Amino acid sequence: MPRKTPSDLEFVAAVLADSAEYPSGTAASMRSMLATGLTGIVAALKEETGEMELPHGLLRLIGKVLLDASAQCLAALKDKEADAAAALVQCEASDGARDIASAAMEGAMVKLQDLKAELVAAKSAEVKEKCSYSEVQATTQSILDGHAALEEQLTLSESMAQAARDLQTGVQDNELSSTADLVLEYLAENGAEQALQAAARSAFHRSPAERHPFDVITLEAVQANLALYQAAASEKVATSAPSAESAQAELLGAWAVLDVARDQIMTIKEAIGEAEQALELASQSFTAAETEAKALRQALSGCLVQQTLSEASAAEINKALAALGRITDEAAVPASKAPSTEAAQDVKMGEDLGAGHVLVEGRRVATAGASRA
Repeated sequence: MPRKTPSDLEFVAAVLADSAEYPSGTAASMRSMLATGLTGIVAALKEETGEMELPHGLLRLIGKVLLDASAQCLAALKDKEADAAAALVQCEASDGARDIASAAMEGAMVKLQDLKAELVAAKSAEVKEKCSYSEVQATTQSILDGHAALEEQLTLSESMAQAARDLQTGVQDNELSSTADLVLEYLAENGAEQALQAAARSAFHRSPAERHPFDVITLEAVQANLALYQAAASEKVATSAPSAESAQAELLGAWAVLDVARDQIMTIKEAIGEAEQALELASQSFTAAETEAKALRQALSGCLVQQTLSEASAAEINKALAALGRITDEAAVPASKAPSTEAAQDVKMGEDLGAGHVLVEGRRVATAGASRA
């Protein structure tokens, strides 16, 4: 991490001592010893005046340690960059999966809403078809009732004709039976002539052997009238039959339409149940995808933080190497042109001050192996 240090030597010593922040292949104890040595040199420089010789071998050893630390830091930085790149790929894939899950969830919601709207429309259609069916049913029932009444009239006319024949042939006991009265009543209801009704009453109450020729003629006239009534009733039934059949068909059609409307409601309700389940699954998938995406984003953030820290560590080691380079750099400027102690405070550390000398803490210091100025 960046540090504010009073001198290049102190900065190098701080980096060298921090084996945890700037690891290398050199043992921590050895690095600590080297850092302690540099710290002692700094302390000595602050107390002494004049020139002081720096141990060149020590500086070279420190340089090797820093180079090793730089190599390891760069390797770690490369790993961190690879981790961050992999995390970014995972994040992008996870974001894509989340977007797909989100689209699926939105689609499921839209489908469910559409089905609910269809259900409302289907229920409205069912109500309409119920009303239509009720109307058709009432009309059909009226037609069928009318047709049934006509059939009853036909059946009655047939039974009356048969009863009259039985009376004519003497099958019925004319005097004790009420059949004659029924036939006479039927004739009256259908508008038979009063004379015919009176003559028929007399003829019906005589046995065939007792009848006069006029009775025979009367009974034949009764049969003719009954035949006319039966024919008229039969014609009415025949005329009414198509309407009755058509009304029944229309009623069946109305029922079929109503049944389809009801089936449609059941189908939509089943679809709504399936859509609700699909929406629940889609929501769960989206929640899982969102959770995974957040976790991967956090992981990516952590990788980027580690990458940033590694970059900062690499930059600090490079600064330490640059500071060490300034300390050990041999200058080509004559010593007589070196600035005074006071002026040297404003000169950048490591500036050339003569052959084999460097400026440290405002003092000219000779590197090891160089002759004194």
